[in-house]
Amino acid sequence: MTTIATSAPRLTRAQRAEQETADIGWLTGPEGLAALDAVVRSAGATLVSAVVHEVHHRPGAGVTVGFDARVATEADPLERAEYILLTTGQVEEPIAPGSGIVRLQNGERVLHAWKHPADPALPGLPIASDVTRAAARTRLDEDPGTAVLELIGYRPMRRAVLSLTSQRRRVFLKVVRPDQLDGLLARNRYAEPAGAPPVLDVWDESVLVFPQAQGEPLPELLARDGAANVDPRDLLACLDAIHPDAVTLPLRRPWAERSAHYADAACNVLPDQAERIRSLEARIASLIERFPRGPVVPTHGDFHAANILMTGAAVTALLDVDTIGPGQRVDDLACLLGHMAVLPCLAPETYPHVPTTLRRWMSVFDTAVHPGALRVRAAGVVLSLLASMPANDTSEAARTDALGRLATAEQLLAEVRD
Repeated sequence: MTTIATSAPRLTRAQRAEQETADIGWLTGPEGLAALDAVVRSAGATLVSAVVHEVHHRPGAGVTVGFDARVATEADPLERAEYILLTTGQVEEPIAPGSGIVRLQNGERVLHAWKHPADPALPGLPIASDVTRAAARTRLDEDPGTAVLELIGYRPMRRAVLSLTSQRRRVFLKVVRPDQLDGLLARNRYAEPAGAPPVLDVWDESVLVFPQAQGEPLPELLARDGAANVDPRDLLACLDAIHPDAVTLPLRRPWAERSAHYADAACNVLPDQAERIRSLEARIASLIERFPRGPVVPTHGDFHAANILMTGAAVTALLDVDTIGPGQRVDDLACLLGHMAVLPCLAPETYPHVPTTLRRWMSVFDTAVHPGALRVRAAGVVLSLLASMPANDTSEAARTDALGRLATAEQLLAEVRD
């Protein structure tokens, strides 16, 4: 195996950040391809070609890289496409025989690899990715026509969401880690009064089945006319509808209070802007404790437009409730505004009305939470959204987007008043 660095125990945050930066470079460079070749050869095949599809960097938890690969065998020389992932993240051992997980080691450095969908932390992903078995489990195979399976989102070793559609109905399959299943079921129950779709079924493999929720995503209204008819007070009411017992769940640190970790990842996205990013991080850290956060209340934890469905101007569904729990209202509102603020960076021609809507909604939210706390924490959310961008995307469009997010966070901080 080619030597590939991974996180070592007892590293400082700065040392870990430096090592993970190196991990990204190695896993997306020749060393990563050499490791990928070793994985393919261990399965008796030949690696014909491979390109990096996506880099997942979780600061402090390692780097995972997905490759679009083409492989062939002597028995079957025709090339076939495979999606193979390499990770420096921690994988539970010992690895069960036949699991499809490959362990590569050179000295103390360890790398794990798998071919999608054999994710080492998501035992339900293989069956959820099999359209025949998934349709039988959900009884969509009783509908006329052929069921269609689509992967909606995938965070390696964390979760995946798939949609399964027949001519008559559509369901969603959420694949989670087994140790998170009970907590997610509780969170979903607490979120149902606020519009979370109910769980239709739970598979033994830690897969939850949900119905299709009614409504259109709020970003579509923001693109159409800036959601001109949406009253931001209705968004506050949606949050207020979360069941009070949600405060009994474990506390989760909000985005803005993890700015140091996100700054580490953001420096990998814009390495030539590291000085600005570190300055931004320092200002967030110095300001975040200056303003009152408000009382502990039930919160969504990832409250942004894509997780809100609307029918007309009314909120009809609240999605992605994995992070429901105790917190401060200001962080939910900062999450919403931070995600909104970067939409024009991502697609300026699609979201020309968003800046005006952002100001309108912010003026309402200023009456519910401290205005200074709202802006500082929204800046922290924007920093996290800069950090989440692919570090391997060097296109002009990606750089323009990233620079726009950095400038947006700086502008939010510039508006902070004592």
